[in-house]
Amino acid sequence: MNSRIAWVVAVGVCLLSSGVIHAQVRSFDGGGDGTSWSDAGNWSNNDTPDTLGETPSIDAGGAWNVTASGSAISTGPLTLGSDDTLTVSNKVTLSGINSLSGELIVSTGANISLNSSWQNDGIITLNEFGLLGTPNSAHSVTNNTTGLIRGELFILPLGFITGTLINHGTISPGFSANDGKSLAITADAILSGTSVLDIEVGGGTTNNNFDTIAGLGNVTLGGELELTQFNGYSPSPSTTLTIVDSIFSNGITGSFSNVADGQRLTTTDGSGSWLVRYGQSHANSDVVITDFQPIPAILGDLDSDGFVGITDLNIVLGAWNLAVPPGNPLADPSGDDFVGIEDLNVVLGNWNAGTPPAELVIPEPGTAALLVGGALAVLRRSRG
Repeated sequence: MNSRIAWVVAVGVCLLSSGVIHAQVRSFDGGGDGTSWSDAGNWSNNDTPDTLGETPSIDAGGAWNVTASGSAISTGPLTLGSDDTLTVSNKVTLSGINSLSGELIVSTGANISLNSSWQNDGIITLNEFGLLGTPNSAHSVTNNTTGLIRGELFILPLGFITGTLINHGTISPGFSANDGKSLAITADAILSGTSVLDIEVGGGTTNNNFDTIAGLGNVTLGGELELTQFNGYSPSPSTTLTIVDSIFSNGITGSFSNVADGQRLTTTDGSGSWLVRYGQSHANSDVVITDFQPIPAILGDLDSDGFVGITDLNIVLGAWNLAVPPGNPLADPSGDDFVGIEDLNVVLGNWNAGTPPAELVIPEPGTAALLVGGALAVLRRSRG
């Protein structure tokens, strides 16, 4: 896919005996091979911007998909246009106030070194062993509300834990949908109130079937957690997956705004819900998901046998008046974390829906109501 790339004008001043000379600006015009950073013919004045005194400029026109490869590149302030793509396959050093609104792809084994703090409004993709880092632990990367950071392995600053990743946008471990990868954040990470952490779950193997955030610094949680199933994965209730971890004891603080500790979060496709726990009974205050419960295709079909009937009624009555947990989550189709009249109405309101199993005796709704009344009376006496 073609995109445009050109580069922001930044003024550098160097003092010569003859006076003050402004920094040289280099605009990508694609006059060479049309894609390579190192091809001088692609730049204005046929001069590749490879020193801090030669600054790339933005949006000079055209639609460019530029690849930076070969020898190491050092640039001045860099801004990537919203329609542009830069693929980095070597070490690139960026200086000044830097921002990104296009797509930056860091290839396998490549890295970008930031000599300042950075603002991201576009897409940053970190391929395996790709690194977005800074030698200065005081610098930070801010992922703004329109920004997306995806991929695996490292994001700033390698070797330090005092730098900060501030996320107002979306963090999605993995390169694309349905791949299940781990993104290691070696800096402290702050997920703000607008943050979205997109976790995909397609199996039980870390860095292969489900997404994780590996925190090598402190992680402050906030914003929303999204859980998406793929590969038709339907785990057992005993499955427990760590989706955010930290090497520090109590290294994870805060919580997601859409799910508290011990509450359930429905997957984005509505196929089921996970119980979310923050650190309880787990090392380093990790965030784990467990006790997956499928959501039946037929409302009220609590046992997922394709029919709403007496077994579903028994599930509700068996957990009557219990909070969830410890009560059976299946008995709470209303989702209010309590098994009561709302859940009973869900079952009775959809009575006989679906296809009954073979040889099943089907009571009429009126008979079912009488059975319910009798069962509730027995429950009241036994618990009184």
